[in-house]
Amino acid sequence: VFAQWYVSKFTQGKPHFRVTHSHDPVPHLPTSGTGPIGGFTHVPVEVYYPNDSQGKHIVCNGSGEDLKCSDSNIVDVTLTDHLFYLGFHFIKNYIGCKL
Repeated sequence: VFAQWYVSKFTQGKPHFRVTHSHDPVPHLPTSGTGPIGGFTHVPVEVYYPNDSQGKHIVCNGSGEDLKCSDSNIVDVTLTDHLFYLGFHFIKNYIGCKL
């Protein structure tokens, strides 16, 4: 339902995508499976960085759940992949701003 609403409101004639990085666990929450936090569908286009988030990327198939992109990983538990995107290190920059 969220993905349908998002597409209807924000993508009319404009490119939109979500960026995922290697084994970042956060893009898989909430889950697309069944259960108390399941049944979610992501917005259609994913741009997946399988290794270095500044390196080679894949524009996925537009389903939002492409098995050749971040959904290809069996286990995604690398929190550092969540904290470093496109050359920006969130922890280092956050601490630097607070000091």
